[in-house]
Formats: sequence, structure tokens, C-alpha cells
Amino acid sequence: MKEKICCDERHQTQMHQADIPAVSEVEEMSKLFSLLGDPARLKILFTLFGGERCVCDIQANTGAMQSATSHHLRLLKDNHVLKARREGKSVFYSLDDHHIYSIIELALTHIREGQ
Repeated sequence: MKEKICCDERHQTQMHQADIPAVSEVEEMSKLFSLLGDPARLKILFTLFGGERCVCDIQANTGAMQSATSHHLRLLKDNHVLKARREGKSVFYSLDDHHIYSIIELALTHIREGQ
């Protein structure tokens, strides 16, 4: 029995091995998308798109409990999405990587175009 070819060779996309990210890069992308896939963390990021905010402001803007807010802030900071600075007893957070803004803005544009 002859093996069936699913694509006509004339129509196959010519993708070079160099165009495919390394396995480690794909894994990092997956980790980033998982991190950004949580609604509470997205609310935090939207709050910070306006600039640096203290934890109290972030908590008030997102409506989340203090413990949940702290947990999400730590995850975002540990993954280099946010940075923190201390001023007295207050901790202020801001974006550590401004590519995050572009990624989320593009996703939002995609969603709004589909509505």
C-alpha cells in the first residue's frame, strides 16, 4: 500500500530550521504565557501600565486580598516582569520589561477585533 502524503510538495511552506526557536526559548515563552494567563496578574499589570504604584494602590485597584496580591506580585517579580523598590515601609512596583506592555496590548487588540 502506498503511503499517502498529506500535502502537495509544491504547496509546503519552506521553513528553515533557523526560523524555529530553540526548545529552551519555546519553554520560556510557554512559561511567560502561563504567567500572563491569570486574570489577577493581568489586572495588576493593567494597574502598572500607568506607572509605578505602591502595594496598597495595586490592591485597591484590583480588589484582591492582600495575601493574593503579594503572591502575584512575587511571581511577577521573580519572573522579571516587575521590579520593586522600597521607600521606608512602602514597596513600589513597576514594569521591569516594557515588552510586556506590547504583548498585552497586542492581545487586547486581537480580542477587541474579534468582537
